[in-house]
Amino acid sequence: IAETRLQNLAITLSKLRYCLANGDAVKLDVTDAPPPLRGLDADEIRMRLWMGPESLRGVLFAALSVHVEAGSAGSLGPQRLADMEREAEGHAAYIEEEAERKKDPRPGAVPKAVRNALAWLRDALRALRPTGMARHDAAADLVHLYARTRYFFTAQEQGKNFTSPAMDVCRCEISTAIGGGPEGKRVLKSVAKKYAKQYVLGQLIFWNKHGIAEPSASLSQARRGTVTLPDVACCYSKTPGEPLKKEYNQSQRNALLQHMETAPGRPWGTSWHWTFNTHNLYGSPFFDAARENRALDPEVVGWLRANEMKHQFPPPTAVKT
Repeated sequence: IAETRLQNLAITLSKLRYCLANGDAVKLDVTDAPPPLRGLDADEIRMRLWMGPESLRGVLFAALSVHVEAGSAGSLGPQRLADMEREAEGHAAYIEEEAERKKDPRPGAVPKAVRNALAWLRDALRALRPTGMARHDAAADLVHLYARTRYFFTAQEQGKNFTSPAMDVCRCEISTAIGGGPEGKRVLKSVAKKYAKQYVLGQLIFWNKHGIAEPSASLSQARRGTVTLPDVACCYSKTPGEPLKKEYNQSQRNALLQHMETAPGRPWGTSWHWTFNTHNLYGSPFFDAARENRALDPEVVGWLRANEMKHQFPPPTAVKT
């Protein structure tokens, strides 16, 4: 096994060297190629999670505005939404104040004021009564995961998509029964390999699986929930009265919690409620644990178990993991 792993590493390094040296219009020395991943600086994290129009907060409040309702206690009425927006702006002011008076933490680390704002938002969503079209409870669970993530990063493009020079494939390379004579040297076809922008990242992740022809194509499935967290917009339908296509019930939530505790390194099931649109934002509590070589933060699952689901739409059914 050890020899196979060393061979896999050698092959991966060879592939990366070729891709990094040839993936741009101007070929540079491989040592000048940018790393495939980089930690976000504090300003970028503030914009991605709270301050920007496309931030987690921005996307969430845009979704909330579609599902304003009047009536029963706990519902998201116009006044309650206005109160939440005002409170969110107050947290934005604290975030800006912290940015001005404190030295930013190391790249990737989440500023304290942003973590506090996410914790408030989680609790505010938790207090709302969910409907079949607006799953505030699912959104609260998701915001909790963002709040408990310590490190956020992004992927950098490694040059551009490019195609390698074509290589001739001869008959003798297909079948060992054919010798090296004229017949064996007859060219059957010319093959050129296409390299996608995220080939380097995919190859680094799947370094031990060289049978994968296009490692970048397998990234989306592999990082579901492990390296990237879901898009909060999946907790809300796009129009009022439109039921969500994928429900969020107690059975599914239990399956998710068990998955977090027993297999945090495995991708989340595609049959679950969640959908993913990374916007090139990476980071999760599960990646934090792997990165720091430690157990999962007990508060990640602890808060979720302490705050059980109150509403069912529809009643729970068996969920495949």
